[in-house]
Amino acid sequence: MDSLTICINPTFSFNPANKPETTSFFFKPKPRPFICIHRARTSSVTLKAKSTFCDECVPRPLYIPNKISDASYVRVLDTTLRDGEQAPGATMTTQEKLAIARQLAKLGVDVIEAGFPVASKADFEAVRMIAKEVGNSIDEFGYSPVIGAVSRMVGKDIDLAWEAVKYARHPRMCIFIPTSEIHLKYKLNKTKEEVLKIVKEMVSYTRKLGVTDIQFVSEDSARSEKEFLYQVFGEAIRGGATTIVCTDTVGCVYPTEWGEFIADMKAKIPGAENVIISTHCHNDLGLANANTLAFVMALKCRGKDLLGGLHTGINTKYIASTSTMDGMLKHKSTYEYVSPEDIGLYRSNECGIVLGKLSGRHALKSRLVELGHDIGEKEFDDVFLRFKEVAEHKKSVTDEDLVLLVKNKHVRPLVDRSLNDFQVLATMEAAKGYNGVATTHLVAGRENNKISAPKIERVAPSSNMATVRVTKGRKIFSGDSFIQPHIRKMASNPPILPLEVFSARLSKKPEEIIKLDANENPYGPPPEVFHALQQLKFPNIYPDPESRQLRAALAKDSGLGAEHILVGSGADELLELLFRCALGPGDKIMDCPPTFPMYAFQAAVSGALVIKVPRNSPDFSLNVQLMEKMVEQEKPKCIFLASPNNPDGSIVSDEVLRKLLDMRVLVVLDEAYVEFSGMESRMKWVKKYENLVVLRTFSKSAGLAGLRVGYGAFPLSIVEYIRKVKLPYNVSVTAQAAACAALQNTAYLVKVQSALIQERGRLFTLLKEVPFLKPSPSHANHFLCEVTCGMDAEKLKDDLETMGVIIRHNRSLKNYVRISVGKPEHTDALMECLRRLS
Repeated sequence: MDSLTICINPTFSFNPANKPETTSFFFKPKPRPFICIHRARTSSVTLKAKSTFCDECVPRPLYIPNKISDASYVRVLDTTLRDGEQAPGATMTTQEKLAIARQLAKLGVDVIEAGFPVASKADFEAVRMIAKEVGNSIDEFGYSPVIGAVSRMVGKDIDLAWEAVKYARHPRMCIFIPTSEIHLKYKLNKTKEEVLKIVKEMVSYTRKLGVTDIQFVSEDSARSEKEFLYQVFGEAIRGGATTIVCTDTVGCVYPTEWGEFIADMKAKIPGAENVIISTHCHNDLGLANANTLAFVMALKCRGKDLLGGLHTGINTKYIASTSTMDGMLKHKSTYEYVSPEDIGLYRSNECGIVLGKLSGRHALKSRLVELGHDIGEKEFDDVFLRFKEVAEHKKSVTDEDLVLLVKNKHVRPLVDRSLNDFQVLATMEAAKGYNGVATTHLVAGRENNKISAPKIERVAPSSNMATVRVTKGRKIFSGDSFIQPHIRKMASNPPILPLEVFSARLSKKPEEIIKLDANENPYGPPPEVFHALQQLKFPNIYPDPESRQLRAALAKDSGLGAEHILVGSGADELLELLFRCALGPGDKIMDCPPTFPMYAFQAAVSGALVIKVPRNSPDFSLNVQLMEKMVEQEKPKCIFLASPNNPDGSIVSDEVLRKLLDMRVLVVLDEAYVEFSGMESRMKWVKKYENLVVLRTFSKSAGLAGLRVGYGAFPLSIVEYIRKVKLPYNVSVTAQAAACAALQNTAYLVKVQSALIQERGRLFTLLKEVPFLKPSPSHANHFLCEVTCGMDAEKLKDDLETMGVIIRHNRSLKNYVRISVGKPEHTDALMECLRRLS
């Protein structure tokens, strides 16, 4: 089967007095449904491997921008967050868009078109937040949605869109240009040659920004001259487009025509075999479902397992999109296939335009002139800015609002409905769907409308009462209103998949998988650890809250008094305790990326601000001069450093550390990998420097990553406060016993360290021989490698994963991967896979 994408977009507005008919398709589900489409207006698509409609789990193919490896798979793009707002009055806040994006990701939508960043500041922020959170979420099957940002083919628009969406794990740029004769003549006022030149320049420009996933959209493809359309698509493919989209923008084409058109297009566009072919069907005449199916069948996809239904409506009354308004104002036929008057509908203004948050300057100017307010440019600039502010809070801006804006009076951005009463009466009979009454008393504008429903359906069988809590101010609230604002804004922390998931996904036993992604010790802990766990007594009794025995063993091992040492559930807990004691909302820390992401994560949790001072290239050394300058200017309370650093393995010398300590800020030195560096720990320095904290771990060298044991050395002036906020019993009985046992066999620990250091040297030599890898020298048990020769770093990671070798792709450094040092046989297996990929 050919690679293809189906674009599902919400139905445009329709006359609420005439409920549209429903077109639905329903076939008996097979064990492997490839697509489920359901619900009206806001589309919902699920392609999850685990489905209520199937008995068999089928993993989705790995995401490759221009290819779908599974011949029976249909990639689905959902445009709810953009096209959904084009229905007049259907405005969404940033948080509402984020909530919808989360749900789309849960449903398993492959590509989420997050919005049009240039439309407004709120749209830019919504796309950015969705890219950061939803675009970095990973479910239990390893799925992470592609996040798309839409842009006109204008340089500044593309820059802004990329700035918003680039934070996603799989960012996509969706750039569009009209191609029909009527759009070229009336909307763009450009020739075909000029359009071809724009496509060539702008697709290449987008590619040069570092975008590897480009969706090129021909607007109004259905009414475009075929030969010209083929030229346009060919130019886009040559420039670097990975997906091409043909659109039925005004919903005017018939299924038979669309199927023939797509098949013809696939055969005649040069390079079409190297891209995803996609369709975007509008539902103006109720044919979106049928045209989509015609598209699927034209590309030889079996569509036997389709479920769903879409409400159909005629888009002949209102227009709300910025780009669409511009075309309508220039010539109605650009977007109006059937006029509202032809079917007996009334148009409230000349072009049927409803002003809202997506409206542009041209639309606003036109409506003001219609209302008799032909104001000057300077005054209009002020009105436009205030109009945008109002439109962010209102579903639509009325003529009355516009008059107030021109008169420089305040417009109250209230919702057009408020809740007066809400009552639900549900009996056991109602729970079965037979009886019950729901009554809502709404105030809509100046009118009171009482709405009641004769029954309540799909109530849980165990229900015998339904309650909605309303505050005294009659505002309904949700649970997230209790969460602190800075926490609500945080992106999700992408989970690291456990070995069991890789095992199931790759159909390999866990011991057959080469895991080189988390810098774990492949040799494991000393034998004494297993013996201690077998002899463990009193697991039913809480552990020593002060970890006295372990702290005494650490004091003996380090030569530092036990009173300076605290133990935590991993060094991460001690890091969190430091933030809890020293930093709050608005405080600043200094971070030196690329580095361990938990420093910035804990800052976000605390509401602290992060001052980023990037490391020097190419050796990843600290930019001490700039750090000194930023300490003077920004006055951060803490500097967080790792030595050796994760991910590159560079170290902080004694000389540099003393310079930093002389700045009189708290320096937190993370020594998780110090055993592999050949350097002595700086734990003893805390006796001399009141502004130094040193963190250590049993996870790496001692092989106890699964038990989570970390420890830290603190000045006495700080340790008493950390102890105050530490939870009791924070380190388990098993973790304390295992750590104490590991310290009993230091000879084993030194032997393992030496083996890993020796293998590190061999691995470095071999990696330098790989033509598409450039490893940086490392003092840790891992290497940061730049991926060169045009190879995609994430694709390299994915390809190795399919071969049973797991490495880490660095999300902050798009073109880098990190590889842990394993046993010699792990190195051999890795190199064999890399040779196969060369």
